[in-house]
Amino acid sequence: MSAARRFLVPSLGVIAASIGLALIAQSVWLPAAPVALAADEPSERPPVNVAYVNPKRGSVHRAVRMAAEIKPDREAFIYGKVSGYAEAHPLEVGTRVAPDGTAGQRVLVRVAVPELDAAVLTASSSVARAKAALAVAGAAVLEAEQGVIENEARVAQVSGTRAAAEAGREEARAALRLAETLFDRLQAVVAESPNLVAQDQVDKAQGDRDLARARLASAEIEITNVANDLRVAQARVLAAKARVQAAKAAEQAAVAEHTLAEARKVEAETVAGFAAIIAPFKGVIAERFVDTGDLIKDATRNSGAMPLFRVVADDKIRVRFFVSEPDAPMCKVGAKIELTVDALDKVKPYAGTITRIADALDPKTRTMEVEAEMPNPPAPGAAKMRADMFARVKVYLEEHVDALLVPASCVRTKKRKSSVMVVKPDGTVTDVDVVIGADDGHIIQIVGGDVDVNTKVVITGRNTVAKGERVNAHLKTQADGE
Repeated sequence: MSAARRFLVPSLGVIAASIGLALIAQSVWLPAAPVALAADEPSERPPVNVAYVNPKRGSVHRAVRMAAEIKPDREAFIYGKVSGYAEAHPLEVGTRVAPDGTAGQRVLVRVAVPELDAAVLTASSSVARAKAALAVAGAAVLEAEQGVIENEARVAQVSGTRAAAEAGREEARAALRLAETLFDRLQAVVAESPNLVAQDQVDKAQGDRDLARARLASAEIEITNVANDLRVAQARVLAAKARVQAAKAAEQAAVAEHTLAEARKVEAETVAGFAAIIAPFKGVIAERFVDTGDLIKDATRNSGAMPLFRVVADDKIRVRFFVSEPDAPMCKVGAKIELTVDALDKVKPYAGTITRIADALDPKTRTMEVEAEMPNPPAPGAAKMRADMFARVKVYLEEHVDALLVPASCVRTKKRKSSVMVVKPDGTVTDVDVVIGADDGHIIQIVGGDVDVNTKVVITGRNTVAKGERVNAHLKTQADGE
């Protein structure tokens, strides 16, 4: 670049800067030209039309709004109870299931476990053997009891024979005494008068005496024999009774063995029944984690076993939300709520009531868990809710009776101060500070401030007027809107 051109560039910059400074000085020191007002601009605008309402006495619930989540009434992760491989094709996500099979599929998936079938057959065989042994033991008891009956009959019979033998012995003793007395008398007569009694009579009396003695000895022998028979019969009775006791003990052992075999069979069948994984309740499969041929592990023995399905009951839902500490004391079972599910209907809320409360606050969040059960769908013709949907809930806490109420749109809150615009008797408007109480989202309770049932509170047109302006006020109608 030439020296002339290098000199020209800074010179132009200096000239421009000088012109700018001159213009600034002119604008500062020269007086501004007066601006003429438009000849047709009025000095005051005409009154603005506004609508007002009069506060009313009535009841209002204090309501709070919060986020909520939709939870199924029941939810279960299904695990395997026996180890094996998944047979056939497990049910798909979205399949309706029910434990009795009336309102959906019953079996979610079957597990192939051949050893369980073998265990059931073995247990069935043990039951059959125990049943046969029990029958044999029962027959032995009957046989032993029959032996007791027979031997007791023999004892009774021998006892009768003994009684007859003892009666015969007494007769033999009486006959012997008579024969001995007659023989002794004849002997005495013969001793005194030998020729008075014939020898034949003496011999006959002696023979009768000897015969009576023989009969008495025979009776004694018979009694001894009968006593021996009685002792034998009684011993046989005792032996038969002992056999009965032994047979009954064997029968009880057979009963115990049969009961044990039956229990083992039931246990084997129960374990084998776990091979068919059944729906725990009526609902729908929300998730599936198993496929045909997968190895299913017994979750009771393997801590690393994975769930097979997630089943949810969706005929009823739980609306779960958390109430802050200041509102927790007023939250009661049976309190009304309004549920709004944006995914279904953003405008129309569904009515319900609180079903249960935790009655304790979470120490970390200082909030209390609350649940409300609702049918699903929540109303006739409404769409069905899905588990884990996001929702908004409005909870009505406490009721205020005979409260001074205004529409919520009348109240303006700024920097924690609330006010309403009122129409004064001279037709101008002003802001009146108020203290608000319960708020259900539609109406607000006024608990303090220079407002009563005769006050004209602006509800429509407030944003178009300023404090002190004159207005044309009329009582609000439906045509005014909000």
